[in-house]
Amino acid sequence: MIKVEGSEVINRPKEQVWKFLTSVENASKWDTGIIEAKQTSDGPVGLGTILEAVSESRGKRRNLKVEVTEYDPQKKVAWTIDAGFGTGKSIYTFESAGSGTRLSKSSEVELKGFFKLLTPIIRRRFNKEEIELDLGNIKQVRAILDWAIDRTHASIVMVGKGQATRWTYGHFRTLVEEYGK
Repeated sequence: MIKVEGSEVINRPKEQVWKFLTSVENASKWDTGIIEAKQTSDGPVGLGTILEAVSESRGKRRNLKVEVTEYDPQKKVAWTIDAGFGTGKSIYTFESAGSGTRLSKSSEVELKGFFKLLTPIIRRRFNKEEIELDLGNIKQVRAILDWAIDRTHASIVMVGKGQATRWTYGHFRTLVEEYGK
């Protein structure tokens, strides 16, 4: 089994960080491997919600099945991920940190079958740096929202491991309208 954890303080209230992180539409904006996600179960996101996601790593796309396994608003959310070759679990906790939020993430991955033999190799790639990148992306998106509220043109490039995301004014406006107020 591969285990990693990390945390980051985000200069936004828990309510806003929670709303941003638990909105399915935002998964590809902060999770470095997710390129799209959609909810397949009915109702609002909560315990038992099922998602289908597509991840991309090194040019290879994979379909993922995600299920929300813990849901305690503004405190904790967790989900399991079935990628076929293995399963994973990610847990996010939200704590007040002054006027901001300490967002902590821990993840576990268990590989199956032949892939289990690759655990030492994958462990090197799936390390604390990946978690810090996701948490840093969440923090950066929130900072961009603060900065973009008063701007008319902006373009920022966030660079992750092997990928770059260009944030344009249209992205900012959409995020500001939904989460920035």
